[in-house]
Amino acid sequence: MRGTRDEGDEVLAIHGLWSRGRGLLLWAEDSDRPVLSPSLALRSARPHPFALPADQLAAIHPGKPGMATLLLPSVRRAPVDSPELTRAAPRRMPRSAPTLMAWSVPIVVVDPAELADLAEEVRYGASVTHLRALVEFAEDLADRGRVIPGLRPREGGAGARAVWRPVLTGPDAVVRRALVAAMPPVARCEQAGPAGMAVLTGLAGQEPDELVDDALDALVDAAVRDRLGRAEPPPVLVPPRRGRAAPPPAVDAWLAALTSGDGCFEAEPAEVRDLGRALTPWVGVVDGPSGPAQATFRLTEAQPLDDPADPDLSLPDTVWRLEFLLRSAEDPSLLVAAEQIWNSPSGLRRWIEQPQELLLAELARASVIYPELAEALREPRPSELELGLHGAYRFLSEVAGQLDQAGFGVLLPAWWGSSGRAGAGRELGLSVSASSTPSEGVVVAGGLTRERLARFDWRLAVGDVELTEDEIVELVATKAPLVRLRGQWVTVDSDRLRRGLEFLRAAPTRASTAAEVLAVMTGLTSGHGEQPAPLPITSVRADGWLGDLLAGGVEQTLRPVDPPPGFLATLRPYQQRGLSWLAFLSSLGLGACLADDMGLGKTVQLLALEAAGGPAAGVPGHAAPVPAAGAVLAGVPVLARARRLPGRRHGAWQDRPAAGLGGGRAGCAGIRDSVC
Repeated sequence: MRGTRDEGDEVLAIHGLWSRGRGLLLWAEDSDRPVLSPSLALRSARPHPFALPADQLAAIHPGKPGMATLLLPSVRRAPVDSPELTRAAPRRMPRSAPTLMAWSVPIVVVDPAELADLAEEVRYGASVTHLRALVEFAEDLADRGRVIPGLRPREGGAGARAVWRPVLTGPDAVVRRALVAAMPPVARCEQAGPAGMAVLTGLAGQEPDELVDDALDALVDAAVRDRLGRAEPPPVLVPPRRGRAAPPPAVDAWLAALTSGDGCFEAEPAEVRDLGRALTPWVGVVDGPSGPAQATFRLTEAQPLDDPADPDLSLPDTVWRLEFLLRSAEDPSLLVAAEQIWNSPSGLRRWIEQPQELLLAELARASVIYPELAEALREPRPSELELGLHGAYRFLSEVAGQLDQAGFGVLLPAWWGSSGRAGAGRELGLSVSASSTPSEGVVVAGGLTRERLARFDWRLAVGDVELTEDEIVELVATKAPLVRLRGQWVTVDSDRLRRGLEFLRAAPTRASTAAEVLAVMTGLTSGHGEQPAPLPITSVRADGWLGDLLAGGVEQTLRPVDPPPGFLATLRPYQQRGLSWLAFLSSLGLGACLADDMGLGKTVQLLALEAAGGPAAGVPGHAAPVPAAGAVLAGVPVLARARRLPGRRHGAWQDRPAAGLGGGRAGCAGIRDSVC
């Protein structure tokens, strides 16, 4: 955040908008300026009476000053205050309803990065929040590579400009529509047409969809160029031409311009036209036709019809069907199955002129991504595609995401997760249970022997359900990626299953330190060196001190620890609990983060622990507790106080960094007199 500015009691409200051809504009209202305009002219834009001058706005957000004609709700002699502007004396309510009027407003053209560094002393309108969302979306598109190179002719001269354009399909198209729908009116209030020509152009503002598209084009292009400019080594898009016929000069110039600062390059008009025609298929990815409906694919599972008295053993247990539907572009909740499209198309013609032809065209377009659809297209009336178990898994894990990114609808079973993997509780993992001594025994013992820490028991599991021996044998025998266990579909990776079984054969049953116990129980290590467990840990059960620690119930079982007689400060009850907590973790060889707020006495708790036996409570090599941030600078005077504790060895802190000692206020009184 930027620093504050001292300008009396004035309140500023900053707004923003995207201006086609200029970029991101900021303007502001100033509560300290006169409300009424001295001019009564209505045939041209009047100066906004309480708009902040551009030079003063540039002191907050540096940029290029200018003017813009904005259409704002107004009474006859003044614009209406925005909701973000507050005044010491409220304005009188107008007698008549506000109407749109044109006002000439000082603006500052800023870099989009300015929106990441807002000032603390001013208020920002909803339009700035919307612009920040636009910038963040463009940055996200660039980070994910959802871009495509393109070409734009330059107006009034030879040559063209190489550009990077966003690819807005699938979920990204949904985000784009949401940004259009959420645009505040003030973000599109710039008057259409030439500035200052309200009489000729009327009270027409900007179209939200055009503004969003123009902003994303410019922001994505800038974001990609920024990333290419910072790449190491710098990217080279122009390939070597040894032994091959050289392409037209415009091609190499275009490729080089994709990584240049402004993207402009020189070429003959005919070469630019030829290059544009060559890029037409790519342009279709971005500007492809958006019809009244898009194909949607729904994967369903069903049990085959069979006679229980005379079962057909050749039938599969489950039949997977990929059903074809059309989803309305205007009303996404409207889904029409392909079977209805073929049987009664007349009822659909009120919103789709040729539903059958559109369905076939959509299936053909999707077959480029999913060639297996060609089999269904051989049917005279394609309505579904039957899949085997492997085909269903491939659709779930690979194809569904590709179709979604390409703009098609995809409906998957509820048990399949949104990340392209089985949902929670549907993946093979490890279950681990641990037994340990009761927590009070840990505290009393101080330094525990290694044999007394914890014992582990490892099992294969699906979610928190441990598998039986018969189920493990079934998993090993099957070659399918999807297996039904206990009435639920479970994804099985044969390689991960093999590694999991190998791990079980040599799984550790003991841990030598408390840190190892926690690392194993949380999956950070497997107990074999620093290697993590080969499968995710899906279930954890523990008793004793470990169960108390993981369940957050240690506080109820901790044995209180009192400072020694030589420690003359008096601890408050919460500080007594903090000391007991530090002593408990220190006895296990674990570091601690004492996260009391500033001023609540973290320092005195550390000193009490040191007086009682040191951070490790007398156990060599144990980690020291670390206070929360905000107390580091206080560590220096605290060292002096620690060295004055009666009976303490002054070298105890010498090999520890000062950052691990702070806490409390640097200027608090002596420990004998107060607790900081």
